[in-house]
Amino acid sequence: MTARMGEDPEALLRAAVEHHQAGRLPDAEALYRRVLETHPGNGQVLDLMGLLAHQAGRHEQAVALFTEAIAKAPPNAHFLLNLGVAQKALGRAPEAIASYRRALEIDPAYAAAHHNLGNALVETGDLDEAAGHYRRAVETNPDYAEAHNNLGNVLKEQGLAEEAVASYRHAVKADPLFAEANNNLGNMLMTGGETEAAVECFQRALEIAPDFAAAHNNLGITLAGQGKLAEAMASLERALELDPGHGEAAAGLLLLYQRACWWEAMAALGSKVDAATATAIAVDRQPGETPFLNMTRCDDPAVNFDVARLWSRGVGRRAAALGTVFERPPGRAENKKITLGYLSSDYRNHPVGHLIGGLFAEHDRERFEVYAYSSGDDDASAYRRKVEEGSDRFVDISGLNDAEAARRVFEDGIDILIDVNGHTEGHRLGVAALRPAPVQATYLGFPGTSGADFFDYVITDAMVSPPDHAAFYSEALARLPHCYQVNDRSTPISKKQFTRSGLDLPEDGFVYCSLNQALKFEPVMFDVWMRLLDGVMGSVLWLLQANVPAEDNLKRQAAARGIDPARLVFARKLPKDEHLARLGCSDLALDTRVYNGHTSTSDALWAGLPVVALKGRHFASRVSASILAAAGIPELIAEGLEDYEAMAMRLAGAPDELAALRDRVGECRREAPLFDTPRFAGNLERAYARMWEIHEAGAAPRPIEIEDDV
Repeated sequence: MTARMGEDPEALLRAAVEHHQAGRLPDAEALYRRVLETHPGNGQVLDLMGLLAHQAGRHEQAVALFTEAIAKAPPNAHFLLNLGVAQKALGRAPEAIASYRRALEIDPAYAAAHHNLGNALVETGDLDEAAGHYRRAVETNPDYAEAHNNLGNVLKEQGLAEEAVASYRHAVKADPLFAEANNNLGNMLMTGGETEAAVECFQRALEIAPDFAAAHNNLGITLAGQGKLAEAMASLERALELDPGHGEAAAGLLLLYQRACWWEAMAALGSKVDAATATAIAVDRQPGETPFLNMTRCDDPAVNFDVARLWSRGVGRRAAALGTVFERPPGRAENKKITLGYLSSDYRNHPVGHLIGGLFAEHDRERFEVYAYSSGDDDASAYRRKVEEGSDRFVDISGLNDAEAARRVFEDGIDILIDVNGHTEGHRLGVAALRPAPVQATYLGFPGTSGADFFDYVITDAMVSPPDHAAFYSEALARLPHCYQVNDRSTPISKKQFTRSGLDLPEDGFVYCSLNQALKFEPVMFDVWMRLLDGVMGSVLWLLQANVPAEDNLKRQAAARGIDPARLVFARKLPKDEHLARLGCSDLALDTRVYNGHTSTSDALWAGLPVVALKGRHFASRVSASILAAAGIPELIAEGLEDYEAMAMRLAGAPDELAALRDRVGECRREAPLFDTPRFAGNLERAYARMWEIHEAGAAPRPIEIEDDV
């Protein structure tokens, strides 16, 4: 095509730009080319053609056009910015970074170049420098909402929660209709416990963008935390409608279905999550479901390991991006005590707090110094006070980010850091990932491997971690004798007298109970329980009150199996000491299958109630077996479902045998290793001493077997 006589290049260019802005790209491109015929080498036109090619997805052509524009025009920061954008679209982050830097050499105050350079640096993991460029962008242009938002993203990755919230607030103030910034602000507020404010942010994001799947997902997670299960499920279901591949929404919804005992929905969604998890493992990518969710529903230790490994790898990468390195000076004072640091968010009225509270005071102060690092809220409970009083130093790190908390651990001179959360809510695995202590172990909070390369040992036992399972752990096994689970022998039982009639239980009928979280219930074991009720006349099943959907669904499931729903009795929540006292009104506890009762099994035995348990395939399904063995009552461990059902049926018709078992359970409180906290502490200390000896010898972590110190 040749330019016609009398054509005005400036008019052609104006017409081309109008077509371009209106989205008529072929017409715009034709006019740009006609301008170039009369003005070859026009940098502005080459730049505009490059922009058009980029918008059309022809990024290689765009790079060539931007490069030609830069070569044929005076130094131009804008052309270099566009070149960087096209290079980044091709996945050439280092080249894009070089282009943005050249743009800033020409115009150091170019806000867009600072912002885009920050984006490219995030891709290469240079978070500190990225944050610096985002800050320069908003200093130059305080209303640059996208730069404020992306600065918040980096600060969030760096664990700087308060600063991230401030950046997101700036983004929302600069652009109230910025849905992504509203969603990000809500996420940070949710993490910080400001759930009402978080809900408002998510709702605002959805008013702006009703089809924003991530905001529906986050709203659902927050509503679930508030106990609004029906609303939460609706939000997560909407997220999945909008984005069927949203792994986090699918996993979150599956967990809610578990909590609501909505097993039909669980089966359909569970198959999809299984397939997504298998695909993620196959391509070595973090799956949508968390290690906790996977452990509650999948008893294959190989799968549990892979899911935990992939999630921990993400934690490790985020920690590495912080660039924090702790260098320990050579040498160590002779005869120095081994300094232990226990890290947990659960020093409170929580099952972990119930178990571990009595341990700290039992440690030998001639050999050990004990720090307790608390990352959770202070609920002012007796459990919190017990840890505070039992440790040499109680350090509240809830207001510190991961780098600051790790710095505190390092400066306190901790020799062995023991993480007591694992992959559970409120964890601070990012602290351990920074390696602030020379030896690091994971213990108690999460029943399985962390999958992390930043833990040297997992504290366990031979029942939950048999020798042939070692391949399913990233850590070396430090196996204690008897049971790995600590118990507090000073746990009080209320003197309050409970009666069956006062608890809505039959005076004469046999009372089975399973006072576990509803998410542990599943159809296979429920079938067994309903057959027990069908076979034992007048019997009832006593369950813990959970939520209205769960109770309704469990009653419906009972009716579907021919059992009167009235034979399910729901116990309201009580303070721990009163809960233990009322357990005496039951005849026999029935353990769950895939995810055993852990603290609840110990509670039943402490209250004098026998527990029938099934030994499963993975850590979480073998804990009750470990507890019963350590209590000296191994005959209550069933090897299979038929054995479990037969045992529970037989004991209901054998009052003398059951009475003898109750006597045995009563004796275990006084004599068995399970509730001997000082004995447990001594064995645990020997494991710590062995870990330290191996470290001091310069050797790699290796399996540790502790013999009982009677």
